[in-house]
Amino acid sequence: MKRSLRLLALTLVLALLLAACQPVQAPAGESGPQTYILGVAQPFTGPLGSFGTDFGKGIELAVSEMNAQLSAAGSNVQFQIASADTEGTPDGAAKAVQTVVQTSGAQVVVGPLTTSEILGAKQFADDNGIVIVAPASSGVAGAIADDNIFRLMNPPDTFGGKAFLQIMAERGYENVVILQVDDVFGNGLAGLIEEGFDGEVSIVKYAPDPADLSGEASNASAEVARLAANGPTAFFCVCFLGDAQKLLQQATVDANLGSVDWLGVENLRNEELLADASFAEFLGKVNFTSVSASSRSTPNTQPFIDAFVA
Repeated sequence: MKRSLRLLALTLVLALLLAACQPVQAPAGESGPQTYILGVAQPFTGPLGSFGTDFGKGIELAVSEMNAQLSAAGSNVQFQIASADTEGTPDGAAKAVQTVVQTSGAQVVVGPLTTSEILGAKQFADDNGIVIVAPASSGVAGAIADDNIFRLMNPPDTFGGKAFLQIMAERGYENVVILQVDDVFGNGLAGLIEEGFDGEVSIVKYAPDPADLSGEASNASAEVARLAANGPTAFFCVCFLGDAQKLLQQATVDANLGSVDWLGVENLRNEELLADASFAEFLGKVNFTSVSASSRSTPNTQPFIDAFVA
């Protein structure tokens, strides 16, 4: 996820929290502070650690600004954060949300981050009436009606899948090789491509948080060579940031993977990844293309963005 989209998601979280706070007034005769606990469950460690850390800092800034606005308005309501680390896994997310709720009494939790994490925590949230504000879940599997999950990432992967399919059709690809993380996010997006693509689709999966991707990269390379012999072929990567870095370590020295156009999720446009000159050069050579939502700022969101960047 690009930093700009992380900021967009954070401003949406801020807007939601502020909207929830605006009607709150101190009860008659009560002058002491009223403190409400906001739970935070993010992947502060693991393969998504950089994203979770950024979201955590953004949430802290949002709460600080929200408390300042409440004080300026004369309200005695303030918010505090209780946080826990999901470690980027469904089981870790379930434990993190449960820990935050049971130790702090929080009834609203910002996070977890990914669709897999959200689904891991969903049962506990639904059973206990806990509201989860999901700032980055876009996977098709997370779109469940009448649950307690509020997903702020827009648009969902159904729109991203359509955009990728349109690009593939316009460029005349007859084949596509997909390397994807084997979780609900990867399976959902790869499934949309497989269902909507007119040509041949070959899928190579890898388990979440792999030690390396040498075997999977080799398998994808062989599939690219096989399909490219029969017509225009593209390589499509559905990978998280750390996984993309491991893939590119292999791809930059692989003739087959470097011979076709690449498409993929926006993690491959991440500033951390592009800071490696060899990765940036390779992605330029393979005409890497991604799609993302607009992240336009407004007079209301820009001050928050400026404060976060600073």
